[in-house]
Amino acid sequence: MPSREPILIQEPPPVISRRRAASIIACITYITSIGNLLVGLLTVCVPVIAKELNIGLALQLWPVSIFALTCGCTLLPCGAAVLLVLFSVLLTALSQEPPIAYADIHLSRNITTDQALDWVKLLAEDSLAWGYSGWGGHVGGTFVAHFNPLPALTNDNGTSARAAFQRATDFALALGGTSHVAVEESFSTIFNRGMVPKDTKMGGNFHFTTTRLMPTSMFGSAEGIESLTQYMREAIEMGFDPRSFYTPVTTPFVYKANETRNAEPKDYGTSMTQAWHKALWHVESSKVIPVDSTYQERLTALTNLTTLTVKLEKIMGADGGSYMNVADPYTPDWKESFYGLDNYEKLLKIKNKYDPQRLLKCWKCVGFDEEKESDLERFTCNKKIQADIIKGLKA
Repeated sequence: MPSREPILIQEPPPVISRRRAASIIACITYITSIGNLLVGLLTVCVPVIAKELNIGLALQLWPVSIFALTCGCTLLPCGAAVLLVLFSVLLTALSQEPPIAYADIHLSRNITTDQALDWVKLLAEDSLAWGYSGWGGHVGGTFVAHFNPLPALTNDNGTSARAAFQRATDFALALGGTSHVAVEESFSTIFNRGMVPKDTKMGGNFHFTTTRLMPTSMFGSAEGIESLTQYMREAIEMGFDPRSFYTPVTTPFVYKANETRNAEPKDYGTSMTQAWHKALWHVESSKVIPVDSTYQERLTALTNLTTLTVKLEKIMGADGGSYMNVADPYTPDWKESFYGLDNYEKLLKIKNKYDPQRLLKCWKCVGFDEEKESDLERFTCNKKIQADIIKGLKA
């Protein structure tokens, strides 16, 4: 039977030639000897140097320390040179943007409202899978523009990206649209080519926008997607055009999709509503209100927007909410919508502790409903509009 004992392999020690060993020893000896000679000479010569230069006893240490001082002085410029080199290397590395996968799909401008509705439904059906893969950006009633910097998408020459957006591409091309799905050199390349030249000015009109956070749970079921489709149909009946539908897909979920796939709900410790961390779409509703419109025309437009906000609240349930900076300012149930009820109570305690005199106040901020009537005079206009909208909602 062959032995099962491990075989130990011993590597021979490195061999250094005599000439090389002698050179190393000679260099070290020479350097040490020179250093000792100079220090010794200086020590012996200190009394003579002190006498001729009239150096006092307290200052005679300086000549002895001249070598150390000279070495320290040269460290400063040498260190600065090293920092400059490191900074230039870092700057070069940062200026080299990584490649990025890019999907830019547009429908023809002459599509019908029904076709736009089918397009939005397709986006809703595919958005959750895109989000889990790290895609994010913007979707609308006639387009989708998504980005993905993950190496898994940028290292295969765009094959995975084109597969992910195949349904959207087929839909757009069938209606005379365009599709560009590829791996680009950098985000700057995309930005300079397709975004900088565009003019989006809207002079003469007031573009009033409200948004609502759509939770990921709605995208995981046919019922949730059908609820969104039904909401769009009701919005069409109120005069909204699905071709102007728009929503950014830039919530925290997009950046931490894999972490949140099976994660338990948690307190993120901020004033932001928990719905912000559970959402995928940031659904936008908007109305263009001419600057010369009457109060009644403006009120009608704002009432319609708030009506849509209330409808979305019912559709999305407890997981929904609003991102306060772009929320509907006339939302009736603003505490739950903007902050979440549990979170609001915590924030109110903080408000009462650190700002008991209510020096800081704004429209529907924490503690707004507890302000004195005299302190709310600055909101007279908003209060009137809010009251008239409430009447319109009840009508």
